Amino acid sequence: MNFTRIGDSATAVARSLRGLERHTSGNAPYDRAMREPVFADTVQVALVVADLQAAMEVYVERYGIGPWEIYEFNPDTVENMKAHGEPIAASWRLALARVGGVVWELIEPLDSRSTYAEFLSEHGPGVHHVGMAGTAFPDTLVELAAEGRTPLLSGRYRGIDFAYLPTQADLGVVTEIFSAVPSGQEPDAHYP
Repeated sequence: MNFTRIGDSATAVARSLRGLERHTSGNAPYDRAMREPVFADTVQVALVVADLQAAMEVYVERYGIGPWEIYEFNPDTVENMKAHGEPIAASWRLALARVGGVVWELIEPLDSRSTYAEFLSEHGPGVHHVGMAGTAFPDTLVELAAEGRTPLLSGRYRGIDFAYLPTQADLGVVTEIFSAVPSGQEPDAHYP
């Protein structure tokens, strides 16, 4: 191994970085202070599936992911349910399992009206959204409205407000935020 070459390379990199510092001072877009973060933590990866039971079986038997807590969302369990800002009566079942510090969510649409049914019809099974712990739920919604954007889906489930932000053009994926991180809620069922 030639240590002189490594040293020479390190010196060249340091010179390049010093040159970069000279060229980035001023008003370049990347030379500004960042805004306060909208998201504090990634808490959930959510996938739409055609058959919740079959999907859970694959996750448990093939990958050892589980156990799953199952919940049903419908007009009786979700208050103020809206899609694109308009009232909607839609139903879906979902299952949650923790993988490390992130919750995996599998979602099966139970009718053709939900955003999940639309996604499944257009894209097939796959990643629908990423759930994020927000820093200020109401402020984020106000900012979204000021930009003329409306949540793709929103409502209140068991005392927790949720909203799906139309961030796919900016971030490549829809993001979900909550008024509080859901935890400690009694599921409708378990698997296995």
